[in-house]
Amino acid sequence: MFAAVLSLPMLFSSQLIRIYAAIIGALVLGYSGAELWHVIEFRGFPDSATFFSLFVTNTNESWALLDNLFGFEDFLIVVGFWLLMVIMHQLLRRIKIPKSMGVYWSLMLIGVAGFSTLSYQNRLAPANFKTCSIVGGFNAYFSFLQEQDRFVGLLEKPVQFSGFIQKYNHENETHVIVIGESTSRHHMSLYAYSRITNPKLSANRNIISFSQVSSPHAHTFPALEKVLSFKSLDSNNYDLQDGTLLDLFNQAGYHTTWLSNQALSGKFETPVSVLASKADQKVFSNTMSGSEPYDEILLQAFKDATIKKGNKVIFVHLMGTHMSYVDRYPEKFNHFKTIHNTSHLTRAQQKYINTYDNAVRYNDHLIASLIDSLNAVQGVCSLLYFSDHGDEVFDYRNFHGHSDVIQSKYMVDIPFLLWTNEQYKLKNAGILKRAENNINSKYNTADFIHTASDLYDVHCDLTDPEKSLISHATINTPSCNNLTPCFTANDIHFESKLLCHRVNGIERLKEVKEHFAGFEIDLVFDSTTKTFDVNHPPAESVGLSLDRLIASIENPEDYYYWFDLKNLDSLNQNDAAIQMQEIVSKYNLNDKVVVESPNINGLKSFVELNFRTAFYLPDLQNYSENQMYSVIDSLIPLINTVRPSALSQQFDAYSLLTQQFPNCDLLTWDLRFDLENADDSQFINQLVTQQDRLKLFLVRKESDSYR
Repeated sequence: MFAAVLSLPMLFSSQLIRIYAAIIGALVLGYSGAELWHVIEFRGFPDSATFFSLFVTNTNESWALLDNLFGFEDFLIVVGFWLLMVIMHQLLRRIKIPKSMGVYWSLMLIGVAGFSTLSYQNRLAPANFKTCSIVGGFNAYFSFLQEQDRFVGLLEKPVQFSGFIQKYNHENETHVIVIGESTSRHHMSLYAYSRITNPKLSANRNIISFSQVSSPHAHTFPALEKVLSFKSLDSNNYDLQDGTLLDLFNQAGYHTTWLSNQALSGKFETPVSVLASKADQKVFSNTMSGSEPYDEILLQAFKDATIKKGNKVIFVHLMGTHMSYVDRYPEKFNHFKTIHNTSHLTRAQQKYINTYDNAVRYNDHLIASLIDSLNAVQGVCSLLYFSDHGDEVFDYRNFHGHSDVIQSKYMVDIPFLLWTNEQYKLKNAGILKRAENNINSKYNTADFIHTASDLYDVHCDLTDPEKSLISHATINTPSCNNLTPCFTANDIHFESKLLCHRVNGIERLKEVKEHFAGFEIDLVFDSTTKTFDVNHPPAESVGLSLDRLIASIENPEDYYYWFDLKNLDSLNQNDAAIQMQEIVSKYNLNDKVVVESPNINGLKSFVELNFRTAFYLPDLQNYSENQMYSVIDSLIPLINTVRPSALSQQFDAYSLLTQQFPNCDLLTWDLRFDLENADDSQFINQLVTQQDRLKLFLVRKESDSYR
């Protein structure tokens, strides 16, 4: 199909070809720019979850997503990409193409036949055209449409479970299931967060809080599809068509109500709207019109639902702490305005954290208000609260939001709270006892329907007590953070921590030496001549040696040097270390030099000669959390063996490194800061003063000779 689309212009006249090319070109260029942004922001290509997040929402939510995640730097990159494509197009227009229709037809047939044959023989499998840029995007979009159609089809199949049973009699019971949005337990004081974000829930002694519950996904729709059905992480045998939690309640004769402050973008388009459609009563306060009321708008509808007679289950789906955080709470809940002891955070990052924590505090008020309403209800009552997933808010790297591609614990570790009234406690003492025994059990809400089965006494052939958090302790996911301690030599003690980035020329050095006490210099070691070439590949060498560069400095011993060795390996390390020792001795640079390399084994010879060294870590901040722990686990034995002076990585990873390497000194850089800007200068100087483990910080200094 893709080949046919590309070949179609061969059938057109010249005028139609130009029109066709303009339309296709605009579409391809537009999508490619959007895809480039997605890769930059989320370290992965768009999938069906991306289109759900983009299209199955209201206008305000879509704009909030772009406003929070699409920065000025992203804009420049995308526009630069478009300009590059336009320039390439203009250059390619000069290439003459034969006008013979026979040639066109021949090329088209050969291309289509060749690709079809290779595809049939599976020789194109490594390239996988289904996941390449444009094709992959269309596949993801069509997958999104198919998912929507599948959800609609599920409504046409009423579900009656075989083996359905209730073990006890139930009369005039009220059970509430509150589903939050994007709320991480790592920002809840109920879970030992340093800020008081849960003053009301923390004071309620009738709440059981489970400490190690996680969501199956970092996106709403794939998460709730598993949470409220029999579809699970370890099995694809069941789907929504096999029944949902609402089907169980309906079969038990409960009156079901779905209250939502999330957008209803169409009649039946998502797992959430499918589930809601099965409720006896549905109230959506937030529509596609763009209005975004606070969650408290649901309180009156909730009170009305609780006064109904008979057994009832009320689902409350909140906006919670969804982006944009500042839009989630009224002004009177603007409680957090400053952050203390976080010198590594920029003002913009601190603002995001403040607004997120304010949203969490408002969410605390909202849940407490629901509980207050239930206190006035007669009969057995319970309220269960959990979030669909969490959000990462600069917790350990320069990122806020959520993505399964770079998933972290902050995106999936969620609150899971159970409140019950006195009548429930009298009737279900055994359930509560087991619940209290399991508050520290690891559990994934992909199996929530089995816990709900025990909690609300709705059982069938598909429910499994082995997957219930209430029936017994469940260990679902092993811990991945039991890492061996890691140590560096921690012997870098320069009088100045601020060095100038990329001083790779004599003129450049003259331009910046009056402003800095030291410089970062990029080096490539030439094993043939046994010299260091001052250069940052892939830039072409200008033939400047390190010896010559340092010789150009008056009193070179008065400065500090960060040498970034680009090609250090096990083969050239001995010669490189000996040559570096000669230069250090020649210019009296003892204790003035740090040698950095991403090849930790290549640093061994430098360590043996008592050089200060830095291991340039991989980009850990771009990995998912599980991948990150796996990489760190493989690096720790090497770090402990070689024992470099410090670890280095860009500032986006600084918070992560302080958490994962608590016994190691750190070197970092951030080229977005400008010392001539008063705010940037204040931030950087405060950072290097307060962070004892931060030994060196590279900053940008523009000059005519910067290369």
